[in-house]
Amino acid sequence: MTTNADWQQRKEKAIARGMGNVLPVYIARAENAELWDVEGNRYIDFGSGIAVVNTGHGHPKIKQAVHDQIENFSHTCVMVTPYDSSVQLAEKLNEIVPGPSKKKTWPGTIIFMSFTEPTATIGIRTARRQFRYWKKCWGCNLKYPRTIP
Repeated sequence: MTTNADWQQRKEKAIARGMGNVLPVYIARAENAELWDVEGNRYIDFGSGIAVVNTGHGHPKIKQAVHDQIENFSHTCVMVTPYDSSVQLAEKLNEIVPGPSKKKTWPGTIIFMSFTEPTATIGIRTARRQFRYWKKCWGCNLKYPRTIP
């Protein structure tokens, strides 16, 4: 059996120091809000990612949705070869965004991306561009860019 300490040593040799980890605990499996490490120890997962926090590990509906999607295709870049579910998601987001105006999730600014440095850069550029749009449409009385009159 490989231990957490073994994996930590291997990690320190293989991955740059800038990518640290809070605990030298290596997860073997997870279910709902629980984790089990490679040594069989059980933990409550207080450090989950966004999707896991909302649904738990291994939620049956998520597993079925992943299975159904893989039957069609795993992933394409939506900016190269888009797919219908991206448009459907944008439409749904447009429906639930509050306010009386016709929306395109703020005029033309809906973007799907993952969390990376380029994502942050694109997000900042989009926010700056959108703020200029708001100022033009509603004048300089806008104190908070995220509040649409």
